[in-house]
Order: sequence, then C-alpha cells, then structure tokens
Amino acid sequence: MYGMLIGKLKTKRIQNFDNKKEKGAIMYFEFEDGFKGDSFLGGLLWGGDKPTKEHPEEYYAKGNFLLIWSFKKGSLITETSKDKILTIIK
Repeated sequence: MYGMLIGKLKTKRIQNFDNKKEKGAIMYFEFEDGFKGDSFLGGLLWGGDKPTKEHPEEYYAKGNFLLIWSFKKGSLITETSKDKILTIIK
C-alpha cells in the first residue's frame, strides 16, 4: 500500500519481546532500492514530527534498511539492541 511512498519491500522480520519488565517489538525492513519514506514515516508512526508518550517508537533508516523499535521510552531493550544493531549495519 505504501510502496510508492517508501520503496519496494524486499524482506521484513519482527522480533517480539514480552517479559515482566518490558513488552514490545523490533521490526526490520529491507528495501530493494533503498528506503525512500523518511519524511513520511514520522507522521505515520507518531502522527507528527516526533515521538509521543502514546507512540514512543524510534526508528533508524540507512540505505536499504529501516529498523523500528516499538517500546516504552527509556527501554533497556531498545538501547541495548540499538547499540548492537547500529554497530553492525553502519
């Protein structure tokens, strides 16, 4: 549905977490010709230009990759996984 705005999706994976302290997901997307929807994505995720308490998702887009962390603000899983993932794909 959003292919014309963000690019053609090649692969996607979702990793869910649910424990006593945190619940959420990391979404991994790979695009065939690069992710093109950076300006569009904030509005789609947050309804505006920055995260909110209701929609605290964070994302990282570079080249063909888009990663979205969907956890509460200050999540240890978000911070730990971001450090590891960004080291690998930079």
